[in-house]
Amino acid sequence: MTTRRKHGLLYSGIFLLFFGALALYSASLAKTPEHELRFTFEAESGLEPATLGPNLQYPINWPNWFKGVERAEAVNALGQAYGIRDQVVLPESLIQLEVKPSSAEKPYALMFRVVAFVPNEVMSLELVQDPSLKIRPYFKKIRWEIRISREGTRSLIQGTVSGQAMKWKTRVLGTLVPGLILPRFFYPDLKRLAVSSKPLSPMGTQVFP
Repeated sequence: MTTRRKHGLLYSGIFLLFFGALALYSASLAKTPEHELRFTFEAESGLEPATLGPNLQYPINWPNWFKGVERAEAVNALGQAYGIRDQVVLPESLIQLEVKPSSAEKPYALMFRVVAFVPNEVMSLELVQDPSLKIRPYFKKIRWEIRISREGTRSLIQGTVSGQAMKWKTRVLGTLVPGLILPRFFYPDLKRLAVSSKPLSPMGTQVFP
């Protein structure tokens, strides 16, 4: 057997082993509905966390840095908006988003529960209502998390989207190529947040005049 033929058989064997292992791994993912997908985004900002923080704390600011969101309001369990002075994010708050991605699409609503909130540091949201079925057909659970930290002379903003996929194809593709699936379901725009230097208070006045 020639050296070239031996090398060809070796590479063929490696190729088959690799794709065999990949097939077995994909099959195991397909049978594991509780498997969580996760993808993290990052952006740097020249603003202090204390300046960025009110953009998270007061929902009036969310349309400025959430993709396609026209309105964000703190609501009660019936979906009724609280008064202006109570339009703040607190742990266990319910926040309703009115989303209109483009002029050609009808607006739809999403409701999130605030799982965790620390002013100027972290906000974690979990989807609880999706009446128009924009996310639920793909993910049983989905969570958005924003973290702000000071790194030297700049602030680091990290955004994470995580969820349990409904379909085996989504689980497999989302695991093998995370950037292919999950970014579509993460509405916060960290680059826009990074330059949001004039957040508003619930009353509509600038927090930092």
